[in-house]
Amino acid sequence: MTLLLVKILVLLLLSAMLGAGLARWYLRRRYEDVTVQYTSWQSDWANWRRQLDRRFSETHQGSDLTPLLSRLEHLENTVHDARDVPPSLELDARLQSIEEALRALLAAHKVVRP
Repeated sequence: MTLLLVKILVLLLLSAMLGAGLARWYLRRRYEDVTVQYTSWQSDWANWRRQLDRRFSETHQGSDLTPLLSRLEHLENTVHDARDVPPSLELDARLQSIEEALRALLAAHKVVRP
């Protein structure tokens, strides 16, 4: 009985080592494939970006983007300032009157809200 248990344990250990070795081999190969593909994509992106920059500089040579950039900055500041504005009391009063009118309408038609 003891000999049988020792054989089973040795075979389990052997199969675990074989499985770990195969998994390491497969994952290492897969990692290398992904790494090669990533570097290929990265170099393709860099080439595309250089071509785009070259085309842009050829077609827009001497273009002044200052008015466009100043307008963009103005719009960004406006949006940022709009976030800081507290809700007006007039708007809250109008929303409450609309809610009351909807409640009255629902009560008149006896519509049950889920």
